[in-house]
Amino acid sequence: NQGTISGIAFEDKNGNLENLSCDDVVYTIPMQAIADLIPSLSTEIKQACRFVSFRHTIVYYYLLKSQPVLPAMWVFYPESRFRFGRLSEMTKFSPYTAPLGHTALMVDFTCDDLDPTWSMDDTQLGELLLAQLKPLKLFGRDQVIKSFSKRFRNFYPVYKIGYQERVEKIRSLEREMHNIYFAGRLGDFNYNNSDQCFDMGYKVAEHIEQGNRLQENWQQTRRNRFEKYRIVD
Repeated sequence: NQGTISGIAFEDKNGNLENLSCDDVVYTIPMQAIADLIPSLSTEIKQACRFVSFRHTIVYYYLLKSQPVLPAMWVFYPESRFRFGRLSEMTKFSPYTAPLGHTALMVDFTCDDLDPTWSMDDTQLGELLLAQLKPLKLFGRDQVIKSFSKRFRNFYPVYKIGYQERVEKIRSLEREMHNIYFAGRLGDFNYNNSDQCFDMGYKVAEHIEQGNRLQENWQQTRRNRFEKYRIVD
């Protein structure tokens, strides 16, 4: 419908096209994907979508027969000689996250589709990271019980110079269509924490439920609340 989104079309798990009518849309997938979902968008907004991008994340896990190996819950490594950017260890949050005498080291870093690490299998990637971890002397190869990776597409917003103007152009669809809400790290292109994503979700629900009865409109909520989040990392 003119000025609103009246429904969405999608393929089910069997490849059948389904249509679902809706009163409101809470948009939480990567922001730039909206250009493919609504072909009738203006050229200006489609160009803004082409500018917006995310980095993927790989988290590689080493399950170890070992006491905790890090001095803190997470340690950052900004040096260019390391492919990874951070090491984390859940047993530093709680010793009950692993059996007695065991721990797990999480090695994470960002990449994109063209990065060789994104297409490496777990064996290749594990060997690459082991070689870089060796000088840190955290554990020995004989302590590794199992290793594997988890890969997450579109995880970190890329804040290139000029991104604010493009993002605001895409967000203008909220005012034009009246019933779409950009929310979350991916949907709102907002580098926030998990608890803040929950907060955004609650605020979306509040606005949908109470509508115009709220003193503060959605754009004010974004300025007064979402844009003032403090990121803890």
